[in-house]
Amino acid sequence: RSQASAIPRFDLDEVSSDSRMMLRWCHAMEKYGLAILRTDNHEGVLKEFTQLFGFREWCSYGEFYVVENKTVPTTPAEQSVETSNLAYTGLPLQFHTDLPNLKSPPQVQLLHCVAQCSCEGGSNKLVDGFAVAEYMRQHHWEAFKLLATVEMEYKDFHR
Repeated sequence: RSQASAIPRFDLDEVSSDSRMMLRWCHAMEKYGLAILRTDNHEGVLKEFTQLFGFREWCSYGEFYVVENKTVPTTPAEQSVETSNLAYTGLPLQFHTDLPNLKSPPQVQLLHCVAQCSCEGGSNKLVDGFAVAEYMRQHHWEAFKLLATVEMEYKDFHR
């Protein structure tokens, strides 16, 4: 069985109408750190869903951060990119933490795929940062101590 098939899956209509299903979704988020929620993708569905379980905080990009592939094919063999942000391309992203510059970063982030791009790329890879930190603590103590104690300034030059 693949790791992707082990990700808990839920249906928005069930989670919205059944408090036991909402509780199961919450437990899955707490235990695994992620869950897939199927929906019909009607306009406003993400906002409706977030109103079911708590306060929604805006980020520096606005109420929602819309990620879309903004590459423009110039020839079949190459693409030009209209943006300097890697998130707006079909190129792979390295493992990272979103919004590390915030004093109180989001406890939950929701990724909502409205439409799958017909271009290459777009798949997600996720990593358990707590498991990585624990491994480093046990096997690479000096590196762990450095990451856990040295403050770094972070800046995002979003365009």
